[in-house]
Amino acid sequence: MSQKNLIIDNMKVDHLTKTEELEERLNVALHQKQVLALRLDSQLQLTQDERRKQQALRKQEMDGILLRQKQLEETNRRLCDKAGDLRRSLRDLELTEDNTRSSEISQRRDSLSLNT
Repeated sequence: MSQKNLIIDNMKVDHLTKTEELEERLNVALHQKQVLALRLDSQLQLTQDERRKQQALRKQEMDGILLRQKQLEETNRRLCDKAGDLRRSLRDLELTEDNTRSSEISQRRDSLSLNT
């Protein structure tokens, strides 16, 4: 009977030892899980921060582009207005020159008529 008890006690010790080893491995795995979860959270936070920073930079660039576009559109409008003014001035000048030529021709004709 003592032989059986000794075998049973040895089996109990082996079982307890294996249980303790498995519990230790479980604790190590749980700790690794926590460490990995913290690293993942940290990496995710860094990624989100970088994305927000890049998004803010793109928004700032877009705002600058839109401002420049408005400035260019205003400059274009003013240049178109000036071009229209120049066309009208040129047309008026051409009309004035035509009228002047017509007057000169009429005066010459009148002058020739008077001379004959």
